[in-house]
Parts: sequence; C-alpha cells; structure tokens
Amino acid sequence: MKNLIKFLVIVLCISTLTGCSGPKKPKGLEDKLYEIAKEVIQITDDYLDRIATAQETQEKSIAISSNNYNYFQLFIGGGDDVSKKDINYLVYDQIAKLINILKVAYSTILEDKVLLKYRNDLAELINEKKK
Repeated sequence: MKNLIKFLVIVLCISTLTGCSGPKKPKGLEDKLYEIAKEVIQITDDYLDRIATAQETQEKSIAISSNNYNYFQLFIGGGDDVSKKDINYLVYDQIAKLINILKVAYSTILEDKVLLKYRNDLAELINEKKK
C-alpha cells in the first residue's frame, strides 16, 4: 500500500510539472515580440469582451505602436535580414494588422469578426489559445 501511494505521488508530481507549463513560445521568436503579441491579444480580448471601451483600446494600441516604433522598423519593408516566412516577421505582421484595426476601434459585428480572426491568427502563431 505504501508503494502504491509513493508511486501515485511521483506520477502526480511528474504530471503536474510537465502538464501545467502553459503555452510555449515558438522557437526563434524574439522575447520582446512575444510579449508584445501577448499584450495585443489581451487588449483585443478586453475590447471584444467589452471590458475596455473603444477609446481605451485606441489609446493602448497607439501606445504600443509608439513605444515600439523603432523596434517595429526592423520588420517594415522586409529588409535583407527579414524573411517573410520568418516567425518574427509573421508575428509582427499580425500585430500590425490588429493594432491598425484597434486604433480605429468601432463596435460593429463585422469588425468584431475581423478582430477575432486576426486575434486567433496571432494566438496560433505564438502558441496561445484561440478564442
């Protein structure tokens, strides 16, 4: 009986450590871009769930865009160092699409569907859950 309890405790510990690690950042994705992507997803979720107003959403989107302007320039124009198939470019591209829509956030069903699509595309790229 003691061996069975020890075995079950070990199995429980292993499953807890391996099963609850959460989403994994995709290989090759820059940490900064990953964090920005998660922030944009959260802003989008808050807007879609009506936790944030259109004005708050616009302000947050503009702030992300402004605060990361120089960083985003690395991806604009697909320079020599940027491949359009690179995970960093793909994530940046989805972030840019979402931010551009969120900057002019108006509550319409069509816009919500577009936002949700872009939000889910970004989530899939960074191994987060779709909504």
